[in-house]
Amino acid sequence: MTLPARLSPSGQYPASAGACLQPCGTLVAFRRVFPRVGAPFLPPAYAPREESLALAQQRCEVDQLIAAAKANPAQLGKLLERYRSALLFIGRGQLGRRISSRCSTSDVVQQTLAEAGQCFPEFRGTTEAEFSAWIKRIHGHNLNDALRQNLAGIRDVRREVSLPGPDDTVSFCWHEPAAGQSTPSEAVVRGEQALRLAEIIESLPELQREAVRLRHVEGWPVERIARDLDRSVAATAGLIKRGLQKLREKMSEESWR
Repeated sequence: MTLPARLSPSGQYPASAGACLQPCGTLVAFRRVFPRVGAPFLPPAYAPREESLALAQQRCEVDQLIAAAKANPAQLGKLLERYRSALLFIGRGQLGRRISSRCSTSDVVQQTLAEAGQCFPEFRGTTEAEFSAWIKRIHGHNLNDALRQNLAGIRDVRREVSLPGPDDTVSFCWHEPAAGQSTPSEAVVRGEQALRLAEIIESLPELQREAVRLRHVEGWPVERIARDLDRSVAATAGLIKRGLQKLREKMSEESWR
């Protein structure tokens, strides 16, 4: 099988390719992602001393999916579907609502998954980080193609998606705006936990999902979100509040071990 020029048969990419969608460089414990929203975001049993083991076990889950897909092509669908929500999440942030109205983010994700499925026999990596970098590279090219096609004649390099380095796992920042006398904070969610959190956020009702994503992942002020969603500031604040409540509920139902 001949690979498209954008892909490397080895699944390895030069570090100079840059970091993809990873604006914050400091890894913090996932339990601190929601520093002021309280315990409902995480199961009570999730204790700090268990974090290293939990992270290792979760990384192994994706590694096992990769190994299973290499051994039996019929298992590849499970691995690709594990990334669908994260790719949607990335695509919404890169394309924006204005572009998404002309170019479906779901269609771009489906194209990425189809290309990854076709080229998977040539993938030589074995870990979550290697597969994440590989599939994000495919997705980055597809997103850039969509941007160029829908912004013809308007080149904005700030909107182009940078390509991942060889160990660039799935990750995104969670911004916690300042409240009262406190200061703003942010945390980076990485790897398997990022995949799982993306699935939960993507399962929220559309407006709540966008309000939460724009507020806490993109870090937008409420006033800007209100303009983007064509809602009042009060209505937008309500969407964010209800979205976070649903997020708490869904996360409390999940096992984060």
